[in-house]
Amino acid sequence: MRHKQKLIFKGLLIFNVIIVVLFQFKATPQAASMATQAKNSYYRLLTQKYISWTRPSDKNNMQPTAQMQFALLDLDNDKVPELYIYHKKAYGYQSHYRLFKYKNGKAEMVPNMADKITKIYPGKKIFTTYTSKMGTTIISHNSYSNGKIKTIAQSYKYSIYKNQKVVSTKTTYYVKGKTVSKKVYNTYIRKLTNNAKNKSFKLLSNTIANRKKYLSTV
Repeated sequence: MRHKQKLIFKGLLIFNVIIVVLFQFKATPQAASMATQAKNSYYRLLTQKYISWTRPSDKNNMQPTAQMQFALLDLDNDKVPELYIYHKKAYGYQSHYRLFKYKNGKAEMVPNMADKITKIYPGKKIFTTYTSKMGTTIISHNSYSNGKIKTIAQSYKYSIYKNQKVVSTKTTYYVKGKTVSKKVYNTYIRKLTNNAKNKSFKLLSNTIANRKKYLSTV
């Protein structure tokens, strides 16, 4: 009787072990993580000989990827990187920068992002951009969430001309679309970043070696 009970107990124990193993096997993700999938999609994008510098459907502004540089950024601190691209010789829309996000299995260009990123505060989901056009320098503080960019505060520094010569400069400050004083602007920026540490990054040449090292996971 005891022998029979031991056999039943042993059989149940083995059965439970098998169930646990099967459950763990099923629960383990077979596909790569979102971060890995994102990197692979960026690898495929930069492996192409040319990519559109405006939008996927625009075939009139194709730019050579061999001349580009890239960096992986995590602007919203979700552990899934965005792809930041710099193209020195780009001529479309007078901008040298583009940002891509991972969505629906592929790299997708983020709209309204064509400026140089100077500072990143991942924990705050905030980043700062710089652009200079026709004598006007614009510094923007932006939030990034769910693949969308929202400008929160900006400073515009522009030149004042007299007889075709620059006689002075003036800076106008904005917070949430409203004109504010420099003091109010600076106070708002300090609260916005809350003394968070800026995360630096380096642009890498789009070479086979760099793509394999930083993007490819296969």
